[in-house]
Amino acid sequence: MHLSHALLTGLLQLLLLATPAAAVQEPADDSPLVLADVDFESAVSRAERLQKFLIILWIDGPETPAVEGYRKAIFGDSGVKAWIAENGVAVRINTKEDREGARRNPMKRYPTVDIIDFVRGGRVGQLTPEDGATEFLATVYGATTESSQSKKPEGKAAEEPFRWLAWANTRFRAVEPQGRKDAVNGYTWCLRRADDFRPGFRSRYLEFLLERISAAKKDAPEAVAILETESRILSQRLLQGIGDRQTAYDLVRVNKWRRKDLETRELFIELAGLGPRQEEARRWLFGSVVPVLGRYQQYSEILNGGGLEATAIFASRIASLNAASGAPQAEGEAATDEVKGPEIIKPLPFSVPDTRMEIIDQASWVYEALLADARGGDARELFELIQDHYPVTKTYGLFMERALRLELWQVATEIGDIGMGTLDARGQKRMQRLLSRIPAKADSKDGDR
Repeated sequence: MHLSHALLTGLLQLLLLATPAAAVQEPADDSPLVLADVDFESAVSRAERLQKFLIILWIDGPETPAVEGYRKAIFGDSGVKAWIAENGVAVRINTKEDREGARRNPMKRYPTVDIIDFVRGGRVGQLTPEDGATEFLATVYGATTESSQSKKPEGKAAEEPFRWLAWANTRFRAVEPQGRKDAVNGYTWCLRRADDFRPGFRSRYLEFLLERISAAKKDAPEAVAILETESRILSQRLLQGIGDRQTAYDLVRVNKWRRKDLETRELFIELAGLGPRQEEARRWLFGSVVPVLGRYQQYSEILNGGGLEATAIFASRIASLNAASGAPQAEGEAATDEVKGPEIIKPLPFSVPDTRMEIIDQASWVYEALLADARGGDARELFELIQDHYPVTKTYGLFMERALRLELWQVATEIGDIGMGTLDARGQKRMQRLLSRIPAKADSKDGDR
């Protein structure tokens, strides 16, 4: 993920106000920053000696093309390079080679960028494999100790979102009790006012802002009310028919950070029958609410909300995911004058990317709803779509589990047999475990399903 020229200019203007002019001179070339391959102890020693931030790219083996792309997306960004040149020591650590360093710093996923502050002590933040230069810069703004960053923006500075972001980050890491409360104040300003001065700021930093506000709930209880209010505002826009796709996306993300997916489901149900705009909003919310509806066996809500068109919906999502990743379209999907393939919908800017795992999981719940409604033909068509594109253990396992929940033993057996003939030894063991759940003398309830 790279910053646009206009936004990068704004970021560097902020740095110019907060640091000496020499501090923000960018490297002349566009090549990624060179990361030293060292062990954790050596990296710590160097950062402590120089009194700088330690920036670690953690990898768990040789650098694959995906890891290389991740490294270049972050460390090839001019804004990131400018900040590190002044403030940080950047290294790469392979956990397969530095097992002691890996033991002391367990990572949930790889690759991960770790940002550690040796001036004031403590971890500033960690970036996930989905993050990029934008998230790096959002995390480190305010991490330095310049007085301009540690003061609440006032006057003309109060109209600069990056000043609020820097101040909020500084206060988030403060040790005094008021620190997190001030941080929530700053992040909330960015959430609700930043677009007035820098359009697009909210969507660019939405995930970061929600994560930080949510993380501050223990020390700043008002964060709970702020997220609740944000959810209510977005819900009302959709109910009134004035929301758009971004509104629906924001609501899903807010409620996920609130751990309130049930509220998204309730809104989805409430939107039914209110008008064409509200029905459109239901389509935007459909994928997110399907797993919740499925767990509560609200099959009619799934079918009425888009389940009857599930094959077309998921075919479009698969085509969109392939287009976003640069993968070639499957045979028969290419659009021509005579035959048009699935609709390709571009992801919203800076949104959390769709994944094949989400597609498989959500499709499996629709599959269960179709089976429960005796729509065996539609269910089979959906299964074949997902199987054709993703013939993996998760596909066969989840679709089998949905059939088993309905005690459709024959359907589950058929899926298991297909999986046994498709998967490797590990996947076959998963199939065998699921097949063992079928009663030896089970009465078939399959009927015409």
